[in-house]
Parts: sequence; structure tokens; C-alpha cells
Amino acid sequence: MQPQTALSSVISTGVIIRGDISGSSDLLVDGQVDGVIHLAENSLSVGPQGEVKANVEAKNIIVAGRVEGNLVATDRLELRKSAVVIGDIAGARVTIEEGAFLRGSIEVRRAVVAVASTAASGAVPDAPAASAAAASAPAPAASLFGTTE
Repeated sequence: MQPQTALSSVISTGVIIRGDISGSSDLLVDGQVDGVIHLAENSLSVGPQGEVKANVEAKNIIVAGRVEGNLVATDRLELRKSAVVIGDIAGARVTIEEGAFLRGSIEVRRAVVAVASTAASGAVPDAPAASAAAASAPAPAASLFGTTE
């Protein structure tokens, strides 16, 4: 028999938490968090009423509220149209809906699983094929319009 895991934990509107949060379940923040959030194998959702002042590391991060701090998702990071993020974001898959606000940098990283599976299989990228593809690539847009440098 496998142990049951909690579906998710909730920090409700009106609740304020100061300190470090880590855990093994998904977390929904509709209240306020000030500190550090670390959910290595789980997801963080910041609801429309949520306010987070923390650096966050999680498998998946979805923001519909306000976050001040850096966000690092090992898989998917999504900023909904109501999101306000002040800080840098990084993830393997990044989605920003129209209307979301971001003041910071964006880094799209390779998925850790894909890199690990390539290394485990011993596969090595074929450099000649890559350079042949580059050689047959279309000309830069500037030269298509008659302006070259």
C-alpha cells in the first residue's frame, strides 16, 4: 500500500506567514508569505489575492497574484494576466499571458529530464548535421530586403 499524499496545502486570504516554507505537497497562496519557498517536486500557485515576498523554487509555478522575488521552476512557470512579478524568472517552459506585469529578466532553461536522459543514453549531438542545417538556413531578414552590412 502506497502512502497517501495531500492534494495541496492552502494559505488562505487573511493569513500571513513569515519564514521559510518547504514541503512535499502542492501549495496555494491566497494570503501573504514573506520568506523563502522551496517545493522541489511540487507546485506553487499564487492566487489572485496572494502576495508573496520570497525567492521561490518549485517544480511548477503559477502566478495570478503579486510576487516580489526570484522564481525558479524546474518544469513550468506561468504568469496569468493578473500577475505582477518583480524579480527574475526561470523555467523550462515559460508562459506569460497578455496583461501580466514582469519587471525582471526571463531565462528559459532546458528541461532537466531531457538533459539527464540524453546523458544516460550516451547520445552525443551530431555536430556535422547541426552545421549542415545551419548552412542551409535561409538568409538573414536584412539581406532579403536589400540591406546588408
